Amino acid sequence: MPPQSAPATRAPKAADNSSKWLTIKDDWVTECDKSAKGHIVIPDGVTEIGENAFEDCTSLASVSIPTSVTKIGKSAFSGCKALASVTIPKGITEIGYDAFEDCTSLESVEFGGTMAEWEKVKGKYDLLKDIPAKSVKCADGEWEIPSILVEDGEVVGCLDKTVTSIVIPDGVTKIGGGAFTDCTSLASVTIPDSVTYIYWNAFDGCDSLHEIHVRGTPSKELKKKFGLFGWYRKIKLVKE
Repeated sequence: MPPQSAPATRAPKAADNSSKWLTIKDDWVTECDKSAKGHIVIPDGVTEIGENAFEDCTSLASVSIPTSVTKIGKSAFSGCKALASVTIPKGITEIGYDAFEDCTSLESVEFGGTMAEWEKVKGKYDLLKDIPAKSVKCADGEWEIPSILVEDGEVVGCLDKTVTSIVIPDGVTKIGGGAFTDCTSLASVTIPDSVTYIYWNAFDGCDSLHEIHVRGTPSKELKKKFGLFGWYRKIKLVKE
């Protein structure tokens, strides 16, 4: 009989070296070595990615976040310029301020839950402000950041500084201080008659603004505001 060849053996799977880069205390990732590169796997059981944990890990290309993580801290991935994509687990409840600031290659953001679940995540609006990605891929569709942020009937901010026109939804009663500050391309705003108060600096730096449309009958207080701010001299008030 001819000699039988030895059975083929599968090459051993490369070991994940993420642990050597990460400092984990009490189920928190507190720090990642700045020399970390390529792909990092955060181990199961971690519940929080701490403030500044991956800050300026400029060679970090991708990261796997386990479903056990519920919070991503302030500036957690700030300055990770090579980070191209991230998948945020379904159980996340909060994303800290500037968590992905200056992630200049981050073009894909995915979320493990539905759009309704994403809406409940604290800090979701801030996530997209400084990265190329302008939407979040959810399990049931794509969530896009709205142009304005409304809280308790008040416009508190404009989330798209490049917007050229804004329609403020019915039911809004106030336009807050600095809400549209430095929206330099904003040319027209449509305001419902439910708005009764506009803070004096709501449109600071809106150098292109030339028309404000008012649906319905504007209140006397609203008309007074336009006059006091001198808007009649440069902005056309249009009743729809």
